[in-house]
Amino acid sequence: MTHRFIKSEDGAITVDWVVLTFGVTITGLAMMGTIGPSLGRMAISVVDALEATVGSIYEGSTIVAYRSNYDFAGDTSAWTGASSTYVDGFGEVLGPIAGSGGLESVTTNFDIGAEAESATLTFDLLAFDSLDGEDAVLYIDGVEVGRMTSDQGYLTWTPGDVEGISLSATTLSEGEHLGGMQNDTSQNWWRDAASRITITVDDPGATLDFGFGSTANQDVSDESWAIDNFIIESTVAASTEPLG
Repeated sequence: MTHRFIKSEDGAITVDWVVLTFGVTITGLAMMGTIGPSLGRMAISVVDALEATVGSIYEGSTIVAYRSNYDFAGDTSAWTGASSTYVDGFGEVLGPIAGSGGLESVTTNFDIGAEAESATLTFDLLAFDSLDGEDAVLYIDGVEVGRMTSDQGYLTWTPGDVEGISLSATTLSEGEHLGGMQNDTSQNWWRDAASRITITVDDPGATLDFGFGSTANQDVSDESWAIDNFIIESTVAASTEPLG
């Protein structure tokens, strides 16, 4: 029988629902077997079918082994270089993040497990105010993997070419007065943008570092970046063997 467990951000262990459903069904069918030979034979047939179904669910597939998510409305102690701030039009976000010459200035680390086959990071990247050709620079394990450029609220995405890492970006909004640190709709140069970034890392190892830098060259009250709705998941190959 398959035994698989999902480790959440706080370390809690959740038994996969298939195992629970399977166990309850087996118990019920075993009780039916005491009623009579015909019902017993039917129970055995159904049990065989269930065993085949459970095996097929996991054969050649993957399951989520680790998941961590941040909406930045609470504790941000796992992050260095930035903290949670309320920003007009966006609510609680990680930021505003000032310029760092493009070097990593915000970092965090995830213990995703040595068995991880891949890890996927998804988050909203927010560009505030008068950014005019400056970049947000994304890092995985200290290596630059992509850049987002904002020019008066209009975005240009430049993914890196790093083996084993794939990236995508979806524009959610651009060239609009969404809020930001300068929530002043009378000034055309104070425009904002939002995009959703997805980074997938193959064979990430037991831990994964995420980093962020910026080439913004004015005060953080005038131009900056922020991160919101951050989720990371790692997956492992499904099998009929227990993890431990």
